[in-house]
Amino acid sequence: MCHRILCISRSEVFSPQSVERDFSMISATSQALRQVGFAVEVRKETELQDFSGFDAILSMGRALETLRLLSQAQKAGIPVLNHPSSVALCGARYQLLSTLHEVVSIPHFGLVQGTATPPFPYWLKADGYTTATFPVQKCPAHSPIVASLLPRCLYMQHVEGTLVKFYGVLHTDFFEACVVSSDISQKTTVGKSATSEIPFESLSNTVQTSLKNLAEQAAKRVMLDIYGGDAVIDEQGCLWLIDFNDWPSFSFCQNQAAKAIVQRVSQVLGK
Repeated sequence: MCHRILCISRSEVFSPQSVERDFSMISATSQALRQVGFAVEVRKETELQDFSGFDAILSMGRALETLRLLSQAQKAGIPVLNHPSSVALCGARYQLLSTLHEVVSIPHFGLVQGTATPPFPYWLKADGYTTATFPVQKCPAHSPIVASLLPRCLYMQHVEGTLVKFYGVLHTDFFEACVVSSDISQKTTVGKSATSEIPFESLSNTVQTSLKNLAEQAAKRVMLDIYGGDAVIDEQGCLWLIDFNDWPSFSFCQNQAAKAIVQRVSQVLGK
């Protein structure tokens, strides 16, 4: 039996800095699926129609209407990766962090209400999916936050240490990471490192194992099969989760990630 898979690409409004990488990722995934015998159709999330006839849906979509339609498909018995409810949770950053805080270490964070003046250096972030080029901004200690800066925003305490970016696919052996910067203070206001990526293997085996465990705990807590995020290794060697996302672009490991996604789809379909 040839299973039919629908792959849904992400709307450009949710990829303000990653349009080409996100499209490349969904293309790599669809190609990997075809190579093992799946029949694949790719659609934009702005062009969704009837889902009948598909055995599974892989979606990078984030729009509310996309998630509503995917929830209906899921209720009709079609497996959807990632779960629409998990994607929606990733779009509510404060709620996501509050949920993840139950299982992993996260720096102090809070919603901005009125005017706040944190006594520590902090990062200001939008409390939701970023559709502009202003996802994060570093601020010094005791600097006031005015809630009107963003429609809804949160702050997170700055932790000195090594910034690591990671990617994974739940229930597979795939897990990749790299050291983005040995000094997290080098992040720019748009969240990009000012230094080159460093191989993750340069870190100790203990840190590598701890990071993988942290990432998998977070993914299982919010039921996110395809995920990525950022963590900081502080000066004492402790790990802090500072960001977690549904289906990232897997910038330096797209082909490996695509193969792992195919493996996960096969598991779900019992193939």
